[in-house]
Amino acid sequence: MVMKGWLRNVFRGQAVLCAFVGALLVYDAVPFFPNQELYIRVLGYWSWWLFTVPSLRSIKPLAKEEKTALDIAFLATLVASVATPIFTKDLPTIWWVDFAVVAASYAYGYTLGKGSALEAAIEETDGESDFDSRPPTTGGAFGESLFRAAKFAGKALDVGGGQERGVRSEEATALEKRLEEAIERKASTAEESDD
Repeated sequence: MVMKGWLRNVFRGQAVLCAFVGALLVYDAVPFFPNQELYIRVLGYWSWWLFTVPSLRSIKPLAKEEKTALDIAFLATLVASVATPIFTKDLPTIWWVDFAVVAASYAYGYTLGKGSALEAAIEETDGESDFDSRPPTTGGAFGESLFRAAKFAGKALDVGGGQERGVRSEEATALEKRLEEAIERKASTAEESDD
């Protein structure tokens, strides 16, 4: 799916607006609504993970560098928003930590992240051959399951991979292949039992 320029600008504007409103909330500086409750002000720093980064991630297509940066930012802002309140209860500080995480993610995506292992893991093709062709790991079965979990998490970052709204890729995914195989087995079993 390719978005028109004006729609990209809407999503980018929405991201900037969400970050700005989040800053107003954490500083308790919302015009005409002073002295907000704590649970409303906390939404200010959570806005990075809930609204700002998802608004940017919804732009299609994205440059590989920006996609890498936003994938990292999506996970890292969640961790930062959960972990930072352990060390400080100052809401503006937490907001700035989330800001720094997003900025660092962009810095990584556009500098060190080019051709990174994360990108390679996300772009890896589906299929059982991915696991069969790999040599055994020193972690044994645990290492293999950890590899599968990490690969799943990487692929979960971009559900659809730009193939939304009915646009299908030529190659079936691993899940689709397994479903087709199961259906074929059931059909052949049913045919054999009918004979």
